[in-house]
Amino acid sequence: MSNRYDQHGSAHVIIIVGLVVALVAALGVVFYQNFIVKQSTTQTNTVSNTTKSDEVKTTVVSKEYCATYEQLCFTMPDTWKVVDLGQPTDGRLSGEYKIDRLEIRNETGTKVLGLESGISGIGGVCSDEDKSPLSVMSVYTTKLTGYADEWSDDRAYAVRVVSKGIDGKYHAGMYLTTAKELTNLGETQNCGFGYTPLISGKKLDYGNGAHGQLSFSSVGFGGTSSLPKYDTKTAAFDSLNTSDMNKAYDILRSAHYK
Repeated sequence: MSNRYDQHGSAHVIIIVGLVVALVAALGVVFYQNFIVKQSTTQTNTVSNTTKSDEVKTTVVSKEYCATYEQLCFTMPDTWKVVDLGQPTDGRLSGEYKIDRLEIRNETGTKVLGLESGISGIGGVCSDEDKSPLSVMSVYTTKLTGYADEWSDDRAYAVRVVSKGIDGKYHAGMYLTTAKELTNLGETQNCGFGYTPLISGKKLDYGNGAHGQLSFSSVGFGGTSSLPKYDTKTAAFDSLNTSDMNKAYDILRSAHYK
């Protein structure tokens, strides 16, 4: 009889020990899932957010540059540079009159914007039959004021536009403009990249109170002379929405006089 009771007692002890071990193991799993894993995930997210914050900080370093004669100023990425092309040698200038001819280049030395002041000899108007479809993709009101007339708004705007040519292809560009048609987003009829990248200068004086006009843009005059063509409006706009082109647009947006 005693042996039987001993056997039953030992069995009970084994069962109880097994239950305790199983309970401890289960609690261990719960603790690991709810505390260790979550804590690890929180630490990982924190590190990731810190890294993103540091990356943002490194992209906002900028410097200011002012054109010598027009005295138009703008801010640009610290790693970009301005190249002064000097005075033209084609005989269009006389006496002591000097102009600004600048290229803004990115880290790889590629020209993304051009600034030319003292532009003269521009005549004529854009008639309705000369206008073509144009899409205004971005409009930013700059600090440049004092332009109001029959064709111009009082302020200069930094715009990104896509124009459709007579060949059905699309062109893209960005520039400062005072054209009233380009002060709102959307579709319009405009002279495209003809007269609209020209605005009246304010500081440069080449006699008789004349200041000439200036062009600060990615197209025409101080900008590129040849425009790439795109098959679709979307492709043309995408060409203005790259990292460098967004930085270039920020430069136009920052235009101001001291």
